[in-house]
Amino acid sequence: MNAEDLKQKIERMNALYREGVPVISDSAYDELCDTYKSMVTPEEWEHFRNSLHEVSGKLKHSFVMGSLDKIKADDPDTLYKFLEKTLDETGLHISAKVDGISCRLSYENGYLVEAATRGDGYVGVQITGKVRQISSVPQRLKQPFTGDIRGELVIYREDFNEENFPGFANPRNATAGIINRKDAGNSKELKFIKFVAYSILGKKYTKIEQFNILRDLGFTVSGEMILDSATVQIDVKNRSIDFVQIVKWFENMLPYEIDGVVVSSCSYRNEDQYRPDNQVAIKINQCKAITKMIDVEWQGPSKDGRFVPVAILEPVEIAGTVVSKASLHNADFLLNCENLKYGATVVVCKRGDIIPQIDEVLPE
Repeated sequence: MNAEDLKQKIERMNALYREGVPVISDSAYDELCDTYKSMVTPEEWEHFRNSLHEVSGKLKHSFVMGSLDKIKADDPDTLYKFLEKTLDETGLHISAKVDGISCRLSYENGYLVEAATRGDGYVGVQITGKVRQISSVPQRLKQPFTGDIRGELVIYREDFNEENFPGFANPRNATAGIINRKDAGNSKELKFIKFVAYSILGKKYTKIEQFNILRDLGFTVSGEMILDSATVQIDVKNRSIDFVQIVKWFENMLPYEIDGVVVSSCSYRNEDQYRPDNQVAIKINQCKAITKMIDVEWQGPSKDGRFVPVAILEPVEIAGTVVSKASLHNADFLLNCENLKYGATVVVCKRGDIIPQIDEVLPE
């Protein structure tokens, strides 16, 4: 697939995602973007990346609602370079990256006056009428607060089922479909939507202050974890922070879906730019799984007459689909891969639309 074809595919996948009907997983989408990024210049990638936003609406945001750069937990060089650059004496702030529909709430003297989707980060779509029907959104705060609050509209796992949301594949899809519909909203559906706050827009408050104020105002805030500076300094030096386990801890603790974690120093103040320099999202590779290889078969011939070895696996779920076969690449891989045999424990990786492949054979 050439760069232009891949670009068009990413645009199609992005549009379906915004409409609440994605056809590939987030991890698969990220892999497509990584591939395209490697095929074009940094300037072309930056321009294209910033174009992947929701359809603009009619309300201008008072402060840019940007998008975070992503770092994969299995890319330690990039990860620890960021931590070394941003860590200070206040420690490290880690919060759950809530997987919902980004929303801005505006309050004047403690009263809700406006609600909007993120849109393109600068202009959003007004959804005040729908948000007023969401019980977890305070119509009047405990204090006479004036300002803009950012968070995610979500559906809790326990509320998502076929009876409540027929035809939707997962909670995020259902939330997107309901919020983006051009109607006043169905009260039966909206009663299941919750608002999870994580930011007070503007530069006035540090990250710690924002979370404390949001709690005091009566909001549910995203799950958070604070690592003190002395401990983090040692862990960064030794490259020993286990973000995979941190993400899994949040996943087990929280009642809603998440998509990694958001990381900054505790003293971080919002940056007035679309791509913040000092706050990132850290994601784990959800396109890998461990299973058993039970057989090998040869598939082909291909157009050039070659046969390819394929592993028959104990079925395992990867990025939302069940995988029972994976490529063994070629005959050389079979000959040179230590521990490869019937019953071997293997690491299977699925990237984009490429057939799943055996990445590693684990020792006995």
